Parts: sequence; structure tokens; C-alpha cells
Amino acid sequence: MQQQDLKLDIASRLLSGIVSQDRNRKLLDRLDDIDHSLEVADELIRRSKGDAPPTRDHTLQPRPITRTREKVIQREQLPLQQILEARRAGSQSKPSRGPTLH
Repeated sequence: MQQQDLKLDIASRLLSGIVSQDRNRKLLDRLDDIDHSLEVADELIRRSKGDAPPTRDHTLQPRPITRTREKVIQREQLPLQQILEARRAGSQSKPSRGPTLH
């Protein structure tokens, strides 16, 4: 039963790539894709029997943990009214320019 599970696992991975390429097809149109995925899975299992039995573990090697330094910056927060007044005062002191062409 393990080989059947492995076959279905491989075929489902292959089929997911095929399905993602064209999502508008109906189930009846996908029957050939399903058969093809099962045949490819059988062939992969058959070819891999000579070297070593196939495994279901297809995970990547764990990456080394990188440490980062974090620094908390404390800033004094001004009240909203003071921020608005400072912006308004800054915009009034600047001379307004005419229209520009872009």
C-alpha cells in the first residue's frame, strides 16, 4: 500500500502543476491529465527502484538561524495640534509658485 500512496503523492504534485497552468478546464477535460500524471509517477517509481527506494520526504535542508539585532528607538511624540500648527506655519512662510509643466 505504501507504493500506491507514493504513486498518488507524486501524481498529485505533477497534477497540481498542470492544473495551475489552465484553471478553466472541466473535469472531463482533465481525465487525460490525470492518467498522464499517474503514468509519469509509475515511471518515476520504476526508475528509482534501482538506486534506492523513493521516499516521501521532499523537504529542503533546514536553513541556519541568523540572528539579528533589534534596537528600540524612543521618540517624543508631539500632540497632533502642535504638528498641524507647525505644518501650517511652514506652508504660509513659503512663497507660492505658479503652475508648472510636467
